[in-house]
Amino acid sequence: MLVRTAEDLGVSLDDDRVEQKKPMRPGDFLEFSPILTILIVVLALGWLWQTFQSGNPLITLSGLNTYNFVFLILGILLHWRPRSLLEAFSKAMPSVSGVLLQFPFYAGIAQMLTKVPNSKGITLSDTIAPLVRGCLRQFDRFLASSRNLFGGARILYPVGRRQMGH
Repeated sequence: MLVRTAEDLGVSLDDDRVEQKKPMRPGDFLEFSPILTILIVVLALGWLWQTFQSGNPLITLSGLNTYNFVFLILGILLHWRPRSLLEAFSKAMPSVSGVLLQFPFYAGIAQMLTKVPNSKGITLSDTIAPLVRGCLRQFDRFLASSRNLFGGARILYPVGRRQMGH
């Protein structure tokens, strides 16, 4: 049996202390301030309270999304400042840290856009869709006119349009 130490594998077990950075730009203030942490944790606790009140807490917590959410919020709370959390993520998973940290927030935004109705029972995505559809219609007209402008060349024009008879 071959035994290797961490040093043989190139892994340093020294306590890597990161020197405290100071905010350099005005926008860095929020990264070094606990204001965002407090805001996110308060909102998360409100959601968790509502979720756990709606059913059996053990069943609610056993859902993978809730479980991951609780640990993400605990990590945010224990790091206290967003900059510390970002540095820890980057050090632990350098190649995928940005994706893994942003994904839960984007998933939450998508959930709010598509599933949370307002007082009239309409979601935000249903409210925005007609505006986007109108803009896309105008862009489609631009593409059609550019097709005519360039003498029928299919520059910028979607390939699928020819199949639809246009």
